[in-house]
Amino acid sequence: MTEIIKDKFILKYIWGSIKKEMMSTINRINSKIDELQYSYYGVMSVTLLAGSCIASVALIVILMNSAPVWQIALISCTAMGSNAAAISHAPMRWVVWSFIINILASLFLILISLF
Repeated sequence: MTEIIKDKFILKYIWGSIKKEMMSTINRINSKIDELQYSYYGVMSVTLLAGSCIASVALIVILMNSAPVWQIALISCTAMGSNAAAISHAPMRWVVWSFIINILASLFLILISLF
């Protein structure tokens, strides 16, 4: 019984430290995003252009490998969501975080399709 309590304590400690690191990383990213507020239109242009280009490449790679429909839907939704956030003048954090999600999803599916 004491081993179970000890294991739970260790897992709780490990999860607490991981959670603290994740939150500090997110806070650092958010502070960098806040520093970019003065160049909102430049960031908006870059997210539109780069996000659409990478999503297009991901879609081509996915279609070349006859991948399932859910991969096409995921790429389309993340790219359109990122572009919609930028075009609709959403807050800067929304634009950047949706762009990051778009890039991560695109790169993940490119790697899945290639390997």
